[in-house]
Amino acid sequence: MIKRKKSLRDLNTIKSSKQVCFDKEEINEIMSIYTKYVIAGEWCDYAIHFGKVEAVFAVFGKRSFFPAYKIVKRGNAAKKYRLIDPGGRIILIGEELRQIVNCIGRSYIRAV
Repeated sequence: MIKRKKSLRDLNTIKSSKQVCFDKEEINEIMSIYTKYVIAGEWCDYAIHFGKVEAVFAVFGKRSFFPAYKIVKRGNAAKKYRLIDPGGRIILIGEELRQIVNCIGRSYIRAV
């Protein structure tokens, strides 16, 4: 009996349907604020995790093993987005990613 191998296309659709992930516009929005903090010298690295329940974008400061912030997107929630501090406390819950990015952006201080 010969088993039929799944095509690459089949595997991609199966994988994408089971994971929560950020789309291109969301990544661009997050990267815009991330870039400002990198230029200011406050952040130096990031990590992205896609899971079945949530997607996480974590940013790391200089000499830090723990994320400075985590932006979390929940898959089946009415208020999808959360901003979490290094202690694991929820700072903000919102329906739109713009709310979360604006909250981070308020603390951005531009050096003149």
